Parts: sequence; structure tokens; C-alpha cells
Amino acid sequence: MLEDGLIERGVRRLGAEQELFLVEPCGNPAPVAEQVLARNRDPHLVPELTRFNLEINLEPVLLEGDGLRRLERQLLERLAHVRKLTCDLGDDIALCGILPTIHLSDLTLDNMTPRPRYARLNEAITRLRGGPLQLQITGIDELFVQLDSIMVEGCNASFQVHLQVDPDAFPRSYNAAQLAAAPVLAAGVNAPVLFGKRLWHETRIAVFRQAIDTRGGNLYLREMSTRALWHGLGTGVGAGNLPRGPGPLPGIAHAGVASGRCLEGAGTGRHAPAGGAAAFQRNGLSLESRLLWGVGGPSAPAHRKPRASFRPHARRRGGQCGLLGGARAGAGPP
Repeated sequence: MLEDGLIERGVRRLGAEQELFLVEPCGNPAPVAEQVLARNRDPHLVPELTRFNLEINLEPVLLEGDGLRRLERQLLERLAHVRKLTCDLGDDIALCGILPTIHLSDLTLDNMTPRPRYARLNEAITRLRGGPLQLQITGIDELFVQLDSIMVEGCNASFQVHLQVDPDAFPRSYNAAQLAAAPVLAAGVNAPVLFGKRLWHETRIAVFRQAIDTRGGNLYLREMSTRALWHGLGTGVGAGNLPRGPGPLPGIAHAGVASGRCLEGAGTGRHAPAGGAAAFQRNGLSLESRLLWGVGGPSAPAHRKPRASFRPHARRRGGQCGLLGGARAGAGPP
């Protein structure tokens, strides 16, 4: 793809996706996504994993002039459209990192969006894991639950920004995005509660990292690297993750591994498959670095001071929990 000039050069574009929750008047999840989609005629509104989530895709804009203003205008117009469709059913939408009213009873397979891709992904992750998901998060409170599906990923919603860069600039841009993620996340954290437990300031990281973890629950397997990790400044684009495990869905191979063709990471000694993220997309996969924050994050009420870091809350008995990372890198449903 690089040799044939199939990847556009010389232009920068910005795109975005907005995930949202559908809620009842009392704030509980409203599993009405199918009814909303049935009334919708806008192709930019698409389903998500659960019946109480939807996603809005924005048209990319040139990163120049009033590009950011035009992207904002798109978002506000489409949010208003979805809100009207939802309000016609007697419900509403909510923009937040984790909906604090979600209960375990909302995460049954009955609330999975009826699309083959979600059923297959759930079956594949469950098969690779070899048993139920053990979700364990420690903050002020402790959460330990066992789940028999990937539905807990539906607890997460975020505003995801996509930046188009030239192929030659991809490794450095990717590393710069990883470096910027920490302060941006620290300023925008807004997901401190899950299932009534006070956990991390940004609990979505732990939820996503564990929701798609295909390692077994025993201690030995827990020492293996996860499928989703943070890549720091100087790690190239993380091609080392590619052969770490089989593709989650049958018939999907890791792009670039078989051919052995690589793209040098900028001054790092690490390599990535030819074509970077574009090579992944060729086989139905994508590599993306998502800043996990909701639209409500940076514009939180003035009395909420920004966090200096995304360190989890201190535990009641004194000690500080360690700093953890997890990013959406791999098969893009996130």
C-alpha cells in the first residue's frame, strides 16, 4: 500500500466518534437502541455492543481554519437528532464515561445488540479466556465480580478523536499521542463509580483492559502481557503485541506478520507492520489510540478540580494504589 501510493499524503484531517447512553427518565439504562435506530434515517448513527448504547460518527474535516468549529457543529446537530428520536420514546440520552446507574442485571445477553458481529466476538473472547471474566478493581472500595460475557464493555462510553497523518509521520505522531494521553486524561477523568463502588477516577481503563483480556485467571497466566496495553513515548507503534495471541475471530490473521515487512519506528528500534494502522484495517482489524474521555469530561462543573494524574483513589486503609494503564489497541469495536 505504501509503495503503490494508496495512502493519502499531504493532508491532515480530523474525525471523531461519540458514544452515548440511552436512559430512562429516572436515569437507569434504557434498552431502546433498536427502536431508536428503526426511526433513524441518518447513516452516521450506528449500534454499539448493548441495547442501551449508540454511536455517532462524524464526517472528517480538514484540520485547518474553522475545522474544529465545523466538527463541533456536526456533533451538536447529531446529538440533537438522537435526543429527539429518543425523547419520542419517552427516554433521553446521557454523555458520561460510565453510567453510574448501570447494574449487573443490565449486562445480560438479552441486552446485547442483535448483530452477528457482537455474538461472534463474545463467543471468541469467552472461548479464548476459557471461563468467566473475573473483574477486579480496587479504589476507595473494592469490586470483584464474575461475568459470563463481554457485556461489561457496554459500561464504557467515550469521545474518540481520529487524526489522519502522512505514513512517514505515523510513528512519531502515535508516540506523541501516547505522551499527551496522560495529562489529557488527568484533566478529563469522569468515571469514578461502577456498580455503586467508588473505584478509580477513570475506571474505564480498568474495565476495558479486563473486559477483553483473554488470559486465564490463574497466577501464571496473569503474568502474561495483556492484549491491550499503554505504549509509552519511544516504543514505536507496538508491533510486539501482534503475535502475542491469535486473532479473536476465526480466519483473521495479524496483518504484516506473515510477510515480515515492517515500518521503522521513529528512532526507537521497534517496528510496525507495513502501512501502520492501514495494514491492520486491510484484514478487518484496526490499531487505534483512544483518549478515553466523554464530552462531559473537560467541561465538568467548576467546583470539580482537575486531577493532577490518573492515579486511582487512595484506599481507605492508607496505601496508594499503583498507577495502571490500558489503551484500546487491537481489534476496534474498544
